[in-house]
Amino acid sequence: MLVALLKRDISIAFRNRGAWLNPLVFAVMVITLFSFGIGPDAAVLQSLGPAIVWVVALLGIMLSLESLFSHDFNDGSLEQMLLADCSAYSLAFVKVSAHWIIVGLPLALASPLFALMLGLPPKLIPVMALGLVLGTGILCFLGGVGAAVAMSLRSGANIIALVVLPFYIPVVIFGASLFQSALNGWSLLPGFALLAGLLAVIASLAPLAIGAGLRFSVEQ
Repeated sequence: MLVALLKRDISIAFRNRGAWLNPLVFAVMVITLFSFGIGPDAAVLQSLGPAIVWVVALLGIMLSLESLFSHDFNDGSLEQMLLADCSAYSLAFVKVSAHWIIVGLPLALASPLFALMLGLPPKLIPVMALGLVLGTGILCFLGGVGAAVAMSLRSGANIIALVVLPFYIPVVIFGASLFQSALNGWSLLPGFALLAGLLAVIASLAPLAIGAGLRFSVEQ
C-alpha cells in the first residue's frame, strides 16, 4: 500500500505540472534577480552564491508545503488512508518522501544551472548538488511538521512559516558553509556527515509529529 501511495502522489504531481514546476521557476527567477542586482562582480557572487541557492531552495519548498496534505484532507482521502491498514507514521513518511521527490530533488538537480547563473566554479557543482539532496530532504521533513500543525489548526501558510523557519535557519547555515569549505579546500567529510546525520534523525522523528497532527486533524 505504501509503495502504491508513493507512486500515486508522484503521478498526480507530474500530471499537475505546477506542483514541481512552480518551485523551479520561482528559484530561477529569484536567482536571476540576485545575479542582476549584485552585478558582474565574481568575488561577491562566489561569496554570496551558496547562501542564495540554499535560501531559494528553502523558499521553493515552503511555497509547496501548504498543499502537502490539504488536497487529501479536503477530498477525504487522508481519512480513508488513516482508517486503512496503514500507520500514521508510515503515511507521513511516504507523503513527505514523495514531496521531496517532487519538489526537493528537482531543485537539487537544477543546481548546475544555479551555479552557472551565479558564476560559481563548475568543479564545485557536485558538492552543491549532494548538499542540496541531503538538505532538501531535511527541509521537507521539517516542513511536513509545519504543514501538519497548520492543517490541524486551520491556519494556513503563516503558521507553517512560524513553525518551521527557526528550524530551517541552521540547515541553511550548515549547507552554505559546506560549499564555503569546498572553496577553501577544507575537508568536506564533517559537513556531509552532519547533514546526513541530521537527515537520518529528522526523517526518523518528524513522521511521529506529522502523524499525530494528521490524526488530530481528521478526528476534529
